[in-house]
Amino acid sequence: MGKLIGTIIENLVQFGKDSVKTTALSFRVITKYTAGLISAFICIILMNNLYGDAIECFPSENKYRQAMVLKCWMEGVYLDKKLFSQNLNPGDDVLHNGVGPNSVFDSIDRITFRYYQWIIPMLLLQSFIFYLPYLIWTTCENKIMQKLLGKVSFPVFSDDWEKQRKTLIKYIKDVKEKYHREYAIKYIVCEVFAFAMIVLNILLTKWIISHEKAHFWNGYWEAVKSFFNGDIVKFMYDSSLMFPLQAKCDFNIIGPSGTIVDKDALCILPQNVIIDKIFAFIYVWYIFILMISFLNLVYYGVLFGCNLLRLFDIGFMLERTVTIREVKEISHNGTLGTWFTLNSFRRNLVSIQFQDLCKQLHQELKAEGKIKRRRNDGGSGDAENYY
Repeated sequence: MGKLIGTIIENLVQFGKDSVKTTALSFRVITKYTAGLISAFICIILMNNLYGDAIECFPSENKYRQAMVLKCWMEGVYLDKKLFSQNLNPGDDVLHNGVGPNSVFDSIDRITFRYYQWIIPMLLLQSFIFYLPYLIWTTCENKIMQKLLGKVSFPVFSDDWEKQRKTLIKYIKDVKEKYHREYAIKYIVCEVFAFAMIVLNILLTKWIISHEKAHFWNGYWEAVKSFFNGDIVKFMYDSSLMFPLQAKCDFNIIGPSGTIVDKDALCILPQNVIIDKIFAFIYVWYIFILMISFLNLVYYGVLFGCNLLRLFDIGFMLERTVTIREVKEISHNGTLGTWFTLNSFRRNLVSIQFQDLCKQLHQELKAEGKIKRRRNDGGSGDAENYY
């Protein structure tokens, strides 16, 4: 078991590594890392189930036990909403929150839980959904940056870096702007798709986990607050409405005379000991990445639509070591494709390498006559030409 856990952890660590970064960190967190996180949750639930059954039921007659466990696992268990009250003491007034004698049970107040067997399949599906935008992007990107930046750990100003720099400059100069632009547009489409996948997973969680008496994203908020405030007693009470540790189950059989006989049993749901904490984290995490993804779309939307902001962004990437005029000349006046390509280079180079790359690019463009200087430049330029 220890070797299995070690292998899983090692694979998850390798899963998070990128030799060449072709996306922003936020995009990787939203897609690749979130998929890995959910996969880790699945492993935790599976390991928990290795040491015991996911559900245990205790009918009044032991001969029906195995059949009842299967029936309750497939069709679900229930609670009585009337028996949820902070004025009722579990163990005294009721057996557990929502669990009491059938004499006070009213079918109108029944809360049925049918999600139990769907937790792991749902998380598997969500993991794939989160990873899908990253998978699409890596397919569209076609390892272009990997080919250009396969070795990015060169010592600065070494012979290897000189060769690498020539390759990068040649790529910027020789590839037409429309191809750089298409590359950038593919990425922003994947960012939009990632945002849509977060919304889809939020709706999927609501659809699977919610029941007729409580909406997951509304009903679980109090439990989440209690969990992160460290109030475990209140958390156990609040979470039991969504992830009960004990519940009841009905089992109908045909008696000797041909009549239907109702049997009921207390069921223990040990899997929920892990699941309620996992979904408290998922609740916060999904909202967090939804906000990050939305801000990403705003950021790229503004930069895609504003040439001047792209120029300033390149200037900040160069740490204000060049004039605004030189930034315009390097980036072809801040075109979308060139800006995005330079941004991709900057993500994989140290600052001094990126500055050296841009200065050499500027010199070569100037030597080839692709930069037309204004007349009467006048020395080092006005103050407004600098950041």
